[in-house]
Amino acid sequence: MKTYFLPFLLVLCLSGQALAEDPLTLEKIMSHPRWIGMWPESVTYSPHGTSIFYKAHADPRGYEVVEIDRQGEVMKVYETDSLPSWEDRRGDRAIYTFMGDIFLEVKGASRQFTSTVATESQTRWLDGDRFTFRREGQYFIFDLKAGVERQIAELKFEEAPQAGEDFRSRQQDRLFPALREREERERERKRARGIPVFYLGAERDLVRLEMTNDGRHALLVHGASSTGDRDQMPVYLNRDGTVSFQTLRPKVGEKEPSDHRLTILDLQDGSQSEIDLTTLPGFKDSTLIRYGESKWSEEGRLALSLFSENHEERWIVEVDFTNATVELIEHLHDDAWHTWDLNEFGWVPKRDALWFQSERSGYAHLYVWENGGVKALTSGPYEVSSIHPEPRGNGFYYRSNRGDASVYEVYFTDWGGDTEKLTSFGGNLQFDLAPDGEELVVLHSRTAVPPELSLQRASKGARPRRLTRTAGEEFLSIDWTLPEFVNVPSTHHGRSIPSKLYLPPDGVEPSGAAVVFVHGAGYLQNADRGWSYYFREFMFHTLLTRKGVVVLDMDYRASAGYGRDWRAAIYRRMGTPELEDLKDGVAYLVQNHGVDPGRVGVYGGSYGGFLTLMALFKEPDLFACGAALRPVTDWAQYEHGYTSRILNTPDEDPEAYLRSSPIEYAEGLSKPLLMCHGMLDDNVVAQDTVRLTQRLIQLKKKDWETALYPLEPHGFVEPESWYDEYRRILKLFRENLKI
Repeated sequence: MKTYFLPFLLVLCLSGQALAEDPLTLEKIMSHPRWIGMWPESVTYSPHGTSIFYKAHADPRGYEVVEIDRQGEVMKVYETDSLPSWEDRRGDRAIYTFMGDIFLEVKGASRQFTSTVATESQTRWLDGDRFTFRREGQYFIFDLKAGVERQIAELKFEEAPQAGEDFRSRQQDRLFPALREREERERERKRARGIPVFYLGAERDLVRLEMTNDGRHALLVHGASSTGDRDQMPVYLNRDGTVSFQTLRPKVGEKEPSDHRLTILDLQDGSQSEIDLTTLPGFKDSTLIRYGESKWSEEGRLALSLFSENHEERWIVEVDFTNATVELIEHLHDDAWHTWDLNEFGWVPKRDALWFQSERSGYAHLYVWENGGVKALTSGPYEVSSIHPEPRGNGFYYRSNRGDASVYEVYFTDWGGDTEKLTSFGGNLQFDLAPDGEELVVLHSRTAVPPELSLQRASKGARPRRLTRTAGEEFLSIDWTLPEFVNVPSTHHGRSIPSKLYLPPDGVEPSGAAVVFVHGAGYLQNADRGWSYYFREFMFHTLLTRKGVVVLDMDYRASAGYGRDWRAAIYRRMGTPELEDLKDGVAYLVQNHGVDPGRVGVYGGSYGGFLTLMALFKEPDLFACGAALRPVTDWAQYEHGYTSRILNTPDEDPEAYLRSSPIEYAEGLSKPLLMCHGMLDDNVVAQDTVRLTQRLIQLKKKDWETALYPLEPHGFVEPESWYDEYRRILKLFRENLKI
């Protein structure tokens, strides 16, 4: 018996040893990301550059903020999910907010100024030793010398009292004079304390208040009270065993259109004057205007960005407090919509000028407004973002994919438009400029290298100095499949489609099967050379290529990083241009990489789940199977801010919604479909998948399944859920792509 079993046992032992030597399993990929390393995700200097704060990808259930010194040594770790907000710095002092409290930094030494249950925000220096801040819907001034906190004004969002103007009011005054006397005494008491009272009208809400340096005037931004039915999300698993409900945002079109008004408040005499915005170019009788951001200059000038409610107009203006007017700096019209980013602007230090970012050329570029005129400092088929003016006003530092859309570096441009590339990391990056302008802290990454921090002099040719080493040796030791960066030819428009192509590694025979991964968010760039938001999918693609599968990841039209026309191609027809690009992607794989057109699968989450459904429903012969994760199935069920930009609202533009919603095409399903959705998803609510599930039942469709995850939000939290989801996806591909 031994002679028969010893060779068999030897084979088993050797096989087990080989398996043990390969650390890449689906369970490992989907486990807690601490095995990769808790990498930095965003970074900022302290107000005077004495330390550096970064947000760490510390735990699927939350974040940590880590403070390090300029040598990379950890000074302190904070349990919070947002970096400090440096809203104002003056000389050797800075006032800022962090974790809902106010901090004061003097000569680089920081101390906590408040510790309250309430959230303080929007700190800014005024004249002298005073600063202003917001707390629970009211604004205050703190005088450091006097040690006194004072409320700026009492803002009442109600109609002003009209006592004495009708019979009942006159009768009350006559019969009960003590009521009138008490009211008058209270008004006089507040007036004596220097707290003016302003009545702003009923059904209005505070948006923001900006106070002039001398404390005489304030700009009040206020809007109509939010109305509209809001989603209710059931929570099925609670510790007490009950079912509870969470209130979410209104669906698109449910929220009543609202406007923001700008009112100048005179804090001495108590008068108020509304700014007339009807003279702005592009304003029509039906135009509703919404506030964007505020930026103060060193000299106390205030600039605002404003947008039309229909997202077609953007204005940048300067406020004239004395005359209650605004001066136009820039107006930009877009026939489709203005995106929510690419709207940076601010004042240039030491110069009477303002800089801003604009897509007026078709790409986001840097412009300056000086002496009443506008000048472009950058131009070309690339994008400019994260703009930092040089502290002495000599030029601008910024992040750009100039030269290669997949690579981002830091550049410097002077006032003549002369440009220098300052970094050479070769992947993707974020950065912050030191307060003195002499140094950069750069958060940089490569496809298979998680983000790390480096310091570098803010000059051409400077060598970076590494600050962090968070990536684990186990992760770095794995032979990951690195993508090739390819441009897929398009048969539908004049530009090729930037994509990442994952091929089977050397020694692995191509199987003839392929998978197309569709990134989420729609407006996202994923075909760059940096660390991806989809890091689990990157690892999953290595697992697929080891099985001989080719994987294609496309920056289809609607993706970020390629200019306005690429972004806005989906206006009023979501799911049409993107699907055309996916079709070209499959054709590319078949023609160039020996892929069997009958063995191509597709998967993606969120917007990627939406496109997976559109592909399976509208082009049933394009893919052999698909996995739609947390998908939008009907845009009429999604939230207002995102959807109304692209499709308008369902009542005003029903054709756009019928054209763009997968549930309207469900009859076309003929290939196997997997749908996965977290039941605590407050972004794309699980109702989307439930509605489509019922639709497929009614249509008597076969070969589909739905998996619901009771404890998961939009981005899964628990490793067991990640594993279960991708176990199902891998099973789908094994069975239908024959891998």
